[in-house]
Amino acid sequence: MKKVRYKVSIKGLPTPRGAISFNQLKAITGILSEGAERALRLAIEGQSIKKGPTPAWLSHNTLQKIKQATPEPHAIWVSGFFDAIEHSRRRFQLAMKNGENVRGKIDENLVDVEQMRKLWGQRVTIKGTLYFKH
Repeated sequence: MKKVRYKVSIKGLPTPRGAISFNQLKAITGILSEGAERALRLAIEGQSIKKGPTPAWLSHNTLQKIKQATPEPHAIWVSGFFDAIEHSRRRFQLAMKNGENVRGKIDENLVDVEQMRKLWGQRVTIKGTLYFKH
């Protein structure tokens, strides 16, 4: 991954040169952090919280590179504890040994949602397709 370095200069603060109060630093850091989060969201999802046209710097080429770097879906087997069922959204969640959670979508053509209730809280192994978001 290519790194880009920036130098930020702050002018107009009522402090001696080279000094900044904690509260001012906290406010500036919050603004920079929010800007970075929004830029990342725009780069990954192709949308911002702001309405209007996509900025010129976010070219179609950039989005294509992100999509190309995203792995293709593939078949997997995953084991964990059947932790949650969202009946209305047809989703489930497995709790893994390492504390992570794996969410999935139920394919009603392959499994009866009502039958899944019997497995709630038990260790299960699920075969499915893993999709990556870009």
